[in-house]
Amino acid sequence: MAAKGTTVAQSTCTICHEFCGFELTVENGKVTKLKPAANHPNHPCPKGLRALDYMYHPDRLLHPLKRVGERGEGKWKQIGWEEAIDTVATNLLKVKEKYGPLSIAISRGSRHKRVNILPTALMAYMLGSPNVLSIAHSCRRPGLIAQTFTHGEILTDDCGPDWPNSNLIVIWAANPSQAHPSKWHDFMEAKKRGAKVLCVDPRYSDSAANADLWLRVKPGTDSALALGMINVIIQEELYDKEFVDKWTLGFDELREHVKNYPLDKVAKLTRVPAEKIHEAAVMYGTIKPASLHYRIGLDQNVNSTQSARAVSFLISLTGNIDVKGGNVMRRRPRGFFTMTEELGRQGFRPEPQMELKRLGADEFPLFCGPKAPWPEAHPAIGLRAMNTDRPYKVRALFAAGSQILLAEPGTAHTTKALKSLDFYSIVETFMTPTAQLADIVLPAAWWPEREEVVENTYINFMYCHEKAVDPPGECRDDREIVIAIAKRMGISMPWNSVREYNENVLKPLNMTWDEFKEKKIVYWPLEPYKRYENLQGGFRTSTGKVEYYSEVFKKFGYDPLPTYKPSREDPDIHHEIAKDYPLMLISGSRNKFRSHADCLQIPALRKLNPFPIVQVHPDTAAKHGIAEGDWVKIETRFGSCKMKAKFEPNHDPQLIHCDHMYHYPERPEPEKGVYESNVNNLMDPLGPYDELCGSIAFRGMLCRISKADKAPFEAKPIKFSDVV
Repeated sequence: MAAKGTTVAQSTCTICHEFCGFELTVENGKVTKLKPAANHPNHPCPKGLRALDYMYHPDRLLHPLKRVGERGEGKWKQIGWEEAIDTVATNLLKVKEKYGPLSIAISRGSRHKRVNILPTALMAYMLGSPNVLSIAHSCRRPGLIAQTFTHGEILTDDCGPDWPNSNLIVIWAANPSQAHPSKWHDFMEAKKRGAKVLCVDPRYSDSAANADLWLRVKPGTDSALALGMINVIIQEELYDKEFVDKWTLGFDELREHVKNYPLDKVAKLTRVPAEKIHEAAVMYGTIKPASLHYRIGLDQNVNSTQSARAVSFLISLTGNIDVKGGNVMRRRPRGFFTMTEELGRQGFRPEPQMELKRLGADEFPLFCGPKAPWPEAHPAIGLRAMNTDRPYKVRALFAAGSQILLAEPGTAHTTKALKSLDFYSIVETFMTPTAQLADIVLPAAWWPEREEVVENTYINFMYCHEKAVDPPGECRDDREIVIAIAKRMGISMPWNSVREYNENVLKPLNMTWDEFKEKKIVYWPLEPYKRYENLQGGFRTSTGKVEYYSEVFKKFGYDPLPTYKPSREDPDIHHEIAKDYPLMLISGSRNKFRSHADCLQIPALRKLNPFPIVQVHPDTAAKHGIAEGDWVKIETRFGSCKMKAKFEPNHDPQLIHCDHMYHYPERPEPEKGVYESNVNNLMDPLGPYDELCGSIAFRGMLCRISKADKAPFEAKPIKFSDVV
């Protein structure tokens, strides 16, 4: 029970990957105030600062619910936890007994980030199913796989780039002002100090606006651009010869390979002038130290993994790997593994025979199979298995915070898959469009109502996340829910409580939860740098060296060196498609006022992002009779959606950018407008996919636009000058 009187708790916002620290003032069991924690290095964004609006929202789920109407009809009955746990456990066991364990899948989402990763996966494995789904194939996993087989770990993500000490910052396919606001603070401080900035992005963003050089690359051609820059760096001998000679494999092969990417050819492929490509390569090859940050823009195409490899080669070629101001290898206590890393450890993952049966193991062995560093089932193949019986029928789904209906390509295809299930249960905080299709909905605790060990995605610290108050109503911690369901099914989990779970995480630190609460935050030093020189075996690759030429990729039938492969919808190649669909569409860029589909129900944040936006060049809009603020119909060969037009004169006139995962929580119907304004209606759920990870072209599909005949719903007009 919550304590009476006034107390202060230290907690961590987990709605995005920043994990910013807060101090929460609690008065008589209710959080009345929050402020950034003085001992935490991150700087909170608007989402975290509005956490109380989310926490005490009148529409928040407070009790377990059972569907009483048709699936998706929106009719529910409140039930108790005993009935809810029993219903979930009984139905999962019934499906397992009748159809076998492979007919069960688990889906986890980004609502609580890492809190449900291990428990949900372990429950699936102990049921005999390797089928754990997420959207990782189009979010981080291409980069993780690319760099794991190159450097032994990822260096370019939220962790890695040491911006406070960089003299050159490269931001590639990312916009941290929106996606990582705390890192943006570091970026602006570095820029004030005099650091140069190179930005690679098809769209004009805050990163591009603050860059000394912006390369407006054509969507889907990043690998060609990176290989062209590598060619310049090698031919002009700007690479770090000492590092390359001692710590890399395949340099000679790489040098010959990139001769296929001369500047004139790369300029034609990418639409970036040759002189700008040369200038960028010289900047990165000569300004030291330099750090490189890339993000999801590289992950969301049909050549994503090889693009990520090509871009990441730049770091080690120039000697910017694990040096102050470069891309720093992550620090952690000996024996400690992040939750993502735990998924790949031999003591945690299933037997290889089970992994070979995982959905996608045949098609994407390095993402889904026994040799995958962090194995998961491929979600598109999972949805296909729900809709058909290929390779076998999936009949039951347990989801934790998953917005699969909004996140996956082809919204109607996903709807059909979820409706086909024999049983489907979800853990959520609000009645989302995805939750509306479930049989049982279980109410989740929000971050001030949980206690956890937060292993920060930055380089070198761990933070104590205290529970400030009890959850409202009958809400429960995700881990508590999974443990209860597993126990009802007769599965013995490693932990019997959330406290035991936390104590287990802290074992490598030789610290109890109470001791961790006293410390609040634990740091470990960045120095010494060049850790690979002192690590047994060097880099965490199969050879202990940076591997430009990958024997592992070759063994699995992939190109051992990254090669540019054009999209099936490149307008400069596929002229017949471009006749009817002349514009290039990109989507998925982040917005600091919401986290994917979350926070749209928070009034203070929603007024800053009230409608889904399509950015379009004013000349292109004029050609189609579209004024700024008009509702626009966007169409591809696979579907359509509607958004409001906002002009962006710095874009390529052939490019449009659409908000992603948009819906309208205030609308009364269960689907909340996902079939009208979710950009994923435009995507082809059947591929083509990246050959290694199975990501699809969220960036670079061909489309057309027209003025919409009517709005998705009656709404007050908005002036874009009023939007911050």
